[in-house]
Amino acid sequence: MRANHRWARSLPRSPRSGFSATSELGEKEGAVLARDGRKDAAAGGKRLLRRPTILDKVNPESRVATEEIFGPVLSVIRVKDLKEAIDVVSHSEYGNAASGYRS
Repeated sequence: MRANHRWARSLPRSPRSGFSATSELGEKEGAVLARDGRKDAAAGGKRLLRRPTILDKVNPESRVATEEIFGPVLSVIRVKDLKEAIDVVSHSEYGNAASGYRS
């Protein structure tokens, strides 16, 4: 490594600030905050860990659905049928953003 090499910060000044912004953005875009990792007592402790958050009823066109989120955030996109599910997955830029569940 060069002596004059500078390292860039990979996290915002407060590790929780970017994560909070993701939850708030999801709500602004119409998602329902089903589990708020910012207030999750089950994760407890004083560590600066990003706690699990679940955003339900996410619009497939919203930023929380189309941009990569670095943290334990589950974005639930509800669809009517298999065709719509395939359409949503086909329009995703990230291949790791797909799982299917049926009730």
